[in-house]
Amino acid sequence: MTDISIYKTITITHKTSNLKQISDYVVMGNNDNLQELLLQLKEEFGFGELLYLSTCNRVLYLFTTPKKLIELLQNVFYRL
Repeated sequence: MTDISIYKTITITHKTSNLKQISDYVVMGNNDNLQELLLQLKEEFGFGELLYLSTCNRVLYLFTTPKKLIELLQNVFYRL
């Protein structure tokens, strides 16, 4: 049985951000390299699984990791 605490989600929508800022969270690529970019993202952050959804007004990342979400976010912002 899988521990549900490994499932994490980050969602950016038109309700939490303006539409111009949403594009900052979109993985930019075409059909040829989008899978490669997502695999790089998965490896960089050590995700077990990664689901990515991008629409006109939202970006969603659903992933599995034993790490706490705050640890992941601190690592991302530390790099900026």
